[in-house]
Amino acid sequence: MNNNSYERIPLSKRIEAALRMRNRFKVKETVAEISNSMGISRSHLYSLEDKFIEDPSMVDKPRDGRPLKVSDRTERRIVREIHKDPFETSYEVMNSINQGMEEDNQICSGTIRGVALKNDLQACRPLAKPFLTEDHIKLRLAFAEKYKDKTSHFWMNVIFVDESYLRLFHNDSRKRVRRHKGEALQPDYLVPRFRHEGGGVMFWGCVSWYGVGPLVPIEGSVRGDTYKNLLSNYIPQVAQQLMTTSPYIIEDGPNVHKTKDVLDEKKRLNLRSLGLPPNSPDLNVIEGVWSIWKDKVARRQPLSLAELTEVGLEEWRNITVEEIRTLIRSMPSRIEAIYTMKGGHTKY
Repeated sequence: MNNNSYERIPLSKRIEAALRMRNRFKVKETVAEISNSMGISRSHLYSLEDKFIEDPSMVDKPRDGRPLKVSDRTERRIVREIHKDPFETSYEVMNSINQGMEEDNQICSGTIRGVALKNDLQACRPLAKPFLTEDHIKLRLAFAEKYKDKTSHFWMNVIFVDESYLRLFHNDSRKRVRRHKGEALQPDYLVPRFRHEGGGVMFWGCVSWYGVGPLVPIEGSVRGDTYKNLLSNYIPQVAQQLMTTSPYIIEDGPNVHKTKDVLDEKKRLNLRSLGLPPNSPDLNVIEGVWSIWKDKVARRQPLSLAELTEVGLEEWRNITVEEIRTLIRSMPSRIEAIYTMKGGHTKY
């Protein structure tokens, strides 16, 4: 049997997977963890759980006829069509393949999905990444070349700085709900939507090897004088934690970070900027900290901007040193990934 052949999961393993899915909330096990440990896709795990609910024996029901079999030529056409435009739906691929084909030989969208899976072409949610121009890629590669030999010890002396906008209400398009047919409008299965998502608050923050630094709510937009005052008021205490009078700093590159007053203030504070390439959030570990922080705030479900600010400040202090150090330790791997990808996108 060749590597592209489909191998049916044994019944005992299907039952085991279904039971783990049913008990995952009790044992606090995620679907991703089950998928990784058992080698079964997450979508298949949900299907196995549904089948177990319907029939715990999970014995296959008899089917009429046999599955539709496409010719090798048609299969190759389907694969070529998918590669031509990976964002096409199975229905769009089906319509393209069926053009000019006799009615008896036409295929359905389910066949498209079956052929895709057989050829290891899974339907996934695309990752959202910053747009990279050729200049961006060159700058990222140059950055990786410059720092590829730096160990984690070097990154322990860096202050990671950034601003982030925290929304009061954020609708997660990746969230899913499990319910029975016909229950879509029941309150327990709805995600509330608020006009303009209720607004939000801008925060400035920084982190280092010794944990979170100050988190400062900002009214309005960040201007050059605002940023200068933030550096002047808060960076020295973080530098003191690092036991250095000349810390490195990683920050993104908007114009307000490069005004004359800001550059003069950086010089006065002996800040050594590492020159973060544009559109490179994967090189600033505070982006990972923002993600952890926003998840913690979202679980608290603040209902006003004042409460959002209060909860935001509280949860910032609850971010552990180890969470931050794990991210900082990954810097050499991030650099290596950019070098390997020749300046392109990485998994970070």
